[in-house]
Amino acid sequence: MGRAVLFNLGCNEDMKSLGLFDIDEKLASEIAHKYGGGKALPAQLDATDVDAATRLLSEYDVAVSCVSYSHHPGLTRAAIRAKCHFTDLGGNNDVVRTQLAMDDAKAAGVIVIPD
Repeated sequence: MGRAVLFNLGCNEDMKSLGLFDIDEKLASEIAHKYGGGKALPAQLDATDVDAATRLLSEYDVAVSCVSYSHHPGLTRAAIRAKCHFTDLGGNNDVVRTQLAMDDAKAAGVIVIPD
């Protein structure tokens, strides 16, 4: 599903650049080249490292998470801290409830759309 998201965003003329992050930087590069429409910038990111995700997301306006739902609470926290709007592909109602309970998003001016 991540490849489809990247492809669709890459086809959007209003998109200037897209970040593509994976724990495997080589894989991120291959996917970015193949599906990113020349706009995707690949890099390595361990989705369990909330501090690294916060630093990285601070450079973006919006994040779409296509990783396993188990990483979504940490990535949601990182996005809120980075003031980066966030959505994900969902997959688990308990995780969604955890994300929706993060009431600091509104104060940060961040929209979070889980699931």
